[in-house]
Amino acid sequence: MSYFTFVDSPYAHEVLQRFRSHISAAHNVAMVIKVGGGIIDDEELFEDCLKAVGRLTSVDLYPIIIHGGGPQISATLESIGEHALFRDGLRVTSERAIGVVSETLTHINSMIVQRLGSIGMEAMGLTQAFTADHLNKSEYGEVGHVTGLNEEPIRQAIRDQVIPVVSCLAHDTHQRPLNVNGDDAAAKLVETVHPLEYISLTSTGGVIGADGGIIRHITPPLANQMYEAEQLTGGMYKKVQEALALIDSGIVEKILIVHPRHLITELFTDHGQGTLISH
Repeated sequence: MSYFTFVDSPYAHEVLQRFRSHISAAHNVAMVIKVGGGIIDDEELFEDCLKAVGRLTSVDLYPIIIHGGGPQISATLESIGEHALFRDGLRVTSERAIGVVSETLTHINSMIVQRLGSIGMEAMGLTQAFTADHLNKSEYGEVGHVTGLNEEPIRQAIRDQVIPVVSCLAHDTHQRPLNVNGDDAAAKLVETVHPLEYISLTSTGGVIGADGGIIRHITPPLANQMYEAEQLTGGMYKKVQEALALIDSGIVEKILIVHPRHLITELFTDHGQGTLISH
């Protein structure tokens, strides 16, 4: 694997020394990076994401990328006359639509692997990592609840210094695709591999408060207050809900939601840029 040289920051030397000393004693140096479809859909944001991944590898961290594709799926479905319908933060998915979901996520997965390869980072696409059962077919259609993860290809990729790129697509016991919520899939990945860090990259750069600014720290009581005030809805509600469940279970101590351009600052300095979710 070829690594980026982390030289485009004025505090590069300090950052590298601090973080190398931190991870030298760490048992697990994998980091789960969730990349939303909104990041992938914007070339500038996607480029920022790729650079951030490169910087992580330069300090001997092993990013595991897990990606969605919501905007791309919606656009393709609209083009064939299927309008997006969400219920409880989940995309209601018809039998016709699940084929589009599968094809779109597989295409995105291949594209990410190719783009990483074009900048010198070897990556491996994993499009059948998750297993799932129907959540409630009458309510949501071809939507699943994640039940398992085939972790061995992911661990082997890390051993081989190859970046695993995992699609948020699941299959049932008969190998039929099921649409699953990206944050549910990411939670199963984190639960299984126990990474050093779990970061969700978003175009908003964090959870947005009532004043339009980023909320720097969310605790369970604040999350409940925001939900009751209808400030946490849809996809962001699911994201915070899954984050708090992982923290409550003791799998991780904190979760970061941050803009890809600010990931390095958020991780390696005391100057927080995104939203930290913890107790």
